Amino acid sequence: MKLRAGIYLRVSTFEQVKEGYSLQAQEERLTNFALAKDYNLVAKYIDPGHSGAKLDRPGLQSMIEDIKNNKLDIILVYKLDRLSRSQKHTLYLIEDVFLKNNVNFVSMSESFDTTSSFGRAMIGILSVFAQLERDTITERLTMGRVERAKTGLYHGGGNFTPLGYDYIDHMLIVNEFEAMVVKEIYSLYLQKKGVRQIVMELHDKYPEQVTTRTKIKGVLSNPLYIGKVTFAGEIHDGQHESIVDEETFNAAQKIRDSRILYNYSGHEQKGLLNGKLYCGKCGAKYYRQVTGSKKYRYIKYACSSKNWSSPKLIKDRKCDNNRYNVEQLENRVIERLKKLTLKDLTVPEKNGDIEKRSTIKKEIKSIDNQIEKLIELFQFGSITPEKINGRIEKLNVQKINLDLLLNEIDYKKDEKVIQESLKNLNDFNWEEENTLAKIKIMDTFVDTITVNGEQLDIVWNL
Repeated sequence: MKLRAGIYLRVSTFEQVKEGYSLQAQEERLTNFALAKDYNLVAKYIDPGHSGAKLDRPGLQSMIEDIKNNKLDIILVYKLDRLSRSQKHTLYLIEDVFLKNNVNFVSMSESFDTTSSFGRAMIGILSVFAQLERDTITERLTMGRVERAKTGLYHGGGNFTPLGYDYIDHMLIVNEFEAMVVKEIYSLYLQKKGVRQIVMELHDKYPEQVTTRTKIKGVLSNPLYIGKVTFAGEIHDGQHESIVDEETFNAAQKIRDSRILYNYSGHEQKGLLNGKLYCGKCGAKYYRQVTGSKKYRYIKYACSSKNWSSPKLIKDRKCDNNRYNVEQLENRVIERLKKLTLKDLTVPEKNGDIEKRSTIKKEIKSIDNQIEKLIELFQFGSITPEKINGRIEKLNVQKINLDLLLNEIDYKKDEKVIQESLKNLNDFNWEEENTLAKIKIMDTFVDTITVNGEQLDIVWNL
């Protein structure tokens, strides 16, 4: 019976101009190779214009899916680096995708295939050189960026153009409208208005330009706006036009520095419920809000729908859920934790865990079968002791990792483990322990919290 063969073709945008790397050339040679070997060519997987550095390629993912569905017996590529330029990815595909699903792999140009132990060893060696070539390209790109920065050219490329500029012919050109927005941001900041307040004032006026606090902070801290370019911590005179003068920029930096020192002193920065608290009315996340003067500070949990400085987090601008005193709300959760029982934490097993356990057990059984086959080959003299020991050692490592995953799933359901966790919770001294210890307890037991007035719904972790 003929082996079902699939051919994989890839060329990056840069390589399309190189002789011998075109998709047509690869396909022609691989098709002739398949015919010469009397393979049944059943599929072609093509990735035009895709880099070999990543696995997230449509053609490659389609091939992997067919391999897992037992549609192929052997994969052919013109050259090893067509499959991947990453040593890690290459070895993953060969060992964890191809061989794991009983599919062989042939790299035509190098005349190596996985049907022989020598071929497997050589493919590993070749993949090292593929990685070396990529590292060399990366090094050249980095050197290019350094040189651009030294000559005053912007090195960010067209993928990200800073607010206030257009990127035309590899140069930053002032966008007059956006430059006006940048100047207004600096003007408001020098009037001692905070970043949050600036976003609230300007978002409706400039919805596409003023989006998040992070973006505004970037504008206020980037020397680009005074005609400088930075790379690897070094600042160079740029060839682009500045938008603000140095006096304005330096004044903004003094304000930023004073606020950074102030924000990181005088009160605890982390709330116990951060990342876990949600609004029971609109579903938005609650965040820890600090207001008031330096002398009188008010710290509350507030719904993100009321936080206009982060428009992306808003679920409903009309949400009227309350703000909650941090200490009072945290104490409500702590009281619930103190009353927590085994009954609260014992829930039916999730379908996902059942499927995971079944899949892992199948993989463990497959490894056991592979080990048995290797032992049989050794008994018949088809494999040397050195080779069988190395292969069995790798399989045993895979099996140990799978056993650990299986234990992790079972660990979640072990009543004794839950009881031990509850004992640790009951022994925990909430009055004396520090904030980080309290957060650790919260992370252990609390998944999500939904608040709506007096109603407090908690989803437990265990």
